[in-house]
Amino acid sequence: MTKTLEEKIEERIQQAMDRNIIGKAGAVAEGLGSPFKLENEDAIEQGYCYDKGSLKVKKLNVTAFAKYDFSGRNLVSTSVQFGGEVKFYAEDDKIEAYIPGDWEKELDKSYKVVSAQAEKRAENYPLRELRERAAKFGLKY
Repeated sequence: MTKTLEEKIEERIQQAMDRNIIGKAGAVAEGLGSPFKLENEDAIEQGYCYDKGSLKVKKLNVTAFAKYDFSGRNLVSTSVQFGGEVKFYAEDDKIEAYIPGDWEKELDKSYKVVSAQAEKRAENYPLRELRERAAKFGLKY
């Protein structure tokens, strides 16, 4: 029995979830990207953008202000472009687009860098915590 188009779409969504594309892309954007903030009378847009070669990863938080009959809205989106084309897009953790491909290898490489940085910070945390505690007692380490 042939799968319907809707079933194929749901499989792709599950595949993206299984591969943790939202989590990886968000971590790469925040960990390796540059912060940005745009503000106007209608909304504040802020987030992080990582742009390396063909890979562009963006995590965006939008706060739309309540105006007139509009009650306002908060939105978080995560996107991945590769070679100028959107390969992944999620809005409020709902996957709206996902085209599997070689771009995932590039995302994984960047994610490994972010993960290694996080592990390094975690290793150094007990020492930093001890130094901060010692300083409260007038001691230097």
